[in-house]
Amino acid sequence: MSVEVVKLNVGGKAYEVAKSTLSKHPNTLLAKLVDDQWRPSQAESIFIDANGDLFEYVLDFYRRGTPVHVPHNISKAQLQKEFSYFNIDMPEDKIAISKVPFAEVSRIRNGKMIQLQEEAEHAMNSLSRETDFFS
Repeated sequence: MSVEVVKLNVGGKAYEVAKSTLSKHPNTLLAKLVDDQWRPSQAESIFIDANGDLFEYVLDFYRRGTPVHVPHNISKAQLQKEFSYFNIDMPEDKIAISKVPFAEVSRIRNGKMIQLQEEAEHAMNSLSRETDFFS
């Protein structure tokens, strides 16, 4: 038995997904769209005017259910808005935001330390010049 593959163009990004994956959630926009408009012989992509970058998380929901795991730089509100567009009820507690990676925390901390050190040196130099001026 061959898998029926649906081609999607979401905000300019190409995606391919099994029709059976979309059919798992029959009340959603994509399931209805595929049932109503898509044909197995269809070669062209179905265009969806949505955020192509966030769509990968929508597709993860279709494939794996909840919780949906996303990186720390994506807000729950932003993602919920995208899920709502696709007629998917996604409670906030079903979105798992990853923690900031240690390397990034370390990079930010080191950058802040360097900035503070430079500010302290600048303040000390200014103080030194003022002391010399008044001496």
